[in-house]
Amino acid sequence: MEHIIYSLNPNDGSIIWQTEELGGSIVGVPALSTEKVLYVGTFGSEVIALNAQNGDELWRVPTEDMIWSGPTLVEDRLYVGDMTGNFYAFSAKDGSTIWKIGSTNLDGPIIGSPLVDGDTIYFGTEDGTLFALDTSGNVKWKQSVGGPIYPTPRLAGDLILVAPMKVDELLIAFTKDGARQWSFIPEK
Repeated sequence: MEHIIYSLNPNDGSIIWQTEELGGSIVGVPALSTEKVLYVGTFGSEVIALNAQNGDELWRVPTEDMIWSGPTLVEDRLYVGDMTGNFYAFSAKDGSTIWKIGSTNLDGPIIGSPLVDGDTIYFGTEDGTLFALDTSGNVKWKQSVGGPIYPTPRLAGDLILVAPMKVDELLIAFTKDGARQWSFIPEK
């Protein structure tokens, strides 16, 4: 929570490098590219790219609100949502905005990282909706689950699994076209 990223030696835990103060806490898991670039979202309402070899900042781009989760990196794009409920696609190369869906078109804060499967992006909102977007930023479908979706959706074969909070269903499975396949409610 001190706004710094550390690179540690896995053999002894010694610090290899550390960043300067980044302007906001980093609570989500960073994304790491094959080109050794580390991408983080911050509570300072930014996405930042760092050289993973030495911690030098490569670029930073503002978002409208805090980023709770880490971005998801797919090929040359980063996908991430913010706490107001905006969803972004950024260029991994330079941080330029490819597209953005404003919070007025979605329905609440986005806490978890998105899941990307092929040409579809899945993410949940605190207001309890699972969204599926195409990679151009168009909503393909959405389904309400009745409770906040904090964790990242998971792929299980041909199903998308979500674990909502504050509802009896601990796990809900959707087909890739948005149909509810099954749900799990434990016996009491």
